Amino acid sequence: MFRLIIFLLLVLALGFGFAWFADRPGMVSLVWEGTRYETSLMVALAAFVAIVVAIMVTWWIVSLVLRSPLLMRRFFRNRRRDRGYHALSQACWLQAQAMPGAPANWPVTAASSLAANRWSNCWMSRQ
Repeated sequence: MFRLIIFLLLVLALGFGFAWFADRPGMVSLVWEGTRYETSLMVALAAFVAIVVAIMVTWWIVSLVLRSPLLMRRFFRNRRRDRGYHALSQACWLQAQAMPGAPANWPVTAASSLAANRWSNCWMSRQ
């Protein structure tokens, strides 16, 4: 809730800022290598905001590409862990139901999927 209020206040401040600049017409002049460029203040401000947004999006894309190996590793590790928990819970449920068709090696198979998890090793050591 606090973040939402901060976000709304920030959007409100940006809106008032742009309205204030729009009410005060002005010109911006830039001389670069002997060439003079002139534009209105609102156009210069909009161009500045567009450049900042483009830099932020570019930075996000570059950081996403550089972090992609970590993200993929995390995805596959979490998927393997979730599959192990699912198999382990199925095995416990079937053993609790004492179904005659329940394979006896399901807890071992599930624990091998969770080999990196210390809780599954603790659970298997109790059997």
